[in-house]
Amino acid sequence: LSARVSACLDFLKQAFPNGTPDELAAYIGR
Repeated sequence: LSARVSACLDFLKQAFPNGTPDELAAYIGR
């Protein structure tokens, strides 16, 4: 993975610690 992709994955892990679809839907729905 590139550094940019790796950083993006780290951000997503922090934004969605549980990694659930509900969290993603709530984030997109803002």
